[in-house]
Amino acid sequence: MMDATILLLGSYIFLGGSIKYLDRTYDERAGGKRKALLLMPLCGLLMAALITLDRYSAIILIGLMLGNLMAGKINTREFQIMVVIALAPPLAISYLVPDITQTPVFAEVLGVPIVLITISAMIDEKLNDFSDRKKLSSTIGNLLYHRLLLPVTVLILCFAGYFSLVYFISLVGFDVAYKIVDRYH
Repeated sequence: MMDATILLLGSYIFLGGSIKYLDRTYDERAGGKRKALLLMPLCGLLMAALITLDRYSAIILIGLMLGNLMAGKINTREFQIMVVIALAPPLAISYLVPDITQTPVFAEVLGVPIVLITISAMIDEKLNDFSDRKKLSSTIGNLLYHRLLLPVTVLILCFAGYFSLVYFISLVGFDVAYKIVDRYH
């Protein structure tokens, strides 16, 4: 159990830092393309594994991808390829193993939590963009920069019994790694 928790947390931390590195490389032209070309498929494969093997990560990661897609953030070919890499294996497995769509994993992915996570991720991104465009005051701008709606939503879902707190902690790890790379890269 403890090994799985550490692996989950490490995976989310890796994804958060790597995705921000990719963002800075492809959107802001600030990173090394060689590293990015290695990280992009690794992130996609790690997300595919998490989505396939862990119903709760499936809900969080698919919701996060859908929210970012709706916010217009999956806007480079590299991010689009990463999303395809992340979603192709779970979709192929669901096609090749027809009864799998009847399992709780796929039923839960289509439920209330994914809708709330998708909407929260989209709103976080839209508010962050709004803050950047309007040059809001430091207090409001900082709040919007930290994109707090998604972690708060996941925390509420934890208290409502949908997730274990380890998923909230893992998402916070994702966010911290994302912000560290944003600040120091």
